[in-house]
Amino acid sequence: IDRFFGPASSQEEAACTGNHDTTGVASQFLSEMAKYQENKGVQVIGHTCKPWLLQAGIRRRANRTGYLSLPDTATRGRMLKLLLTCRNTLAVDDFRELGAKLEGHTPSDINCVVNDACMEPVREIQRATHFKTVSGTTDSDPNTTRDDLLAPCSPDDPRAVQINWTEKM
Repeated sequence: IDRFFGPASSQEEAACTGNHDTTGVASQFLSEMAKYQENKGVQVIGHTCKPWLLQAGIRRRANRTGYLSLPDTATRGRMLKLLLTCRNTLAVDDFRELGAKLEGHTPSDINCVVNDACMEPVREIQRATHFKTVSGTTDSDPNTTRDDLLAPCSPDDPRAVQINWTEKM
């Protein structure tokens, strides 16, 4: 629901800027809801993390509400482990500790944290001004060690070469 019917202020902004995409979706949704409320046996289920920010028309049509609590520490740790698909060296205890540190975060927040963490190596490579040749394995062939891999390094490193990430050495 949040994706289509965010804060009322964004709807007002859409009216001012002429961008009525979400306003049209909201009107259509409310129209369809009116049809379904006349039919017995049809349930429309929606989810929002911030019900207080929904448009009044949407809130009025939500005649039943339920509350799902935030995940507990163990669940947050399991979520991190399931979502963290990039290469990492975290142990089981690390996931527990991180789960404890994310108290008060929604599953969506945790997903954003994981995505951000997985992108950090990319940002590091993009920021780097110096690289050095290292040996290691690649994801495509973890059984073979290569000696021609590049890793970002400090400009003070004796093997540092000043290039950016788009150049070849």
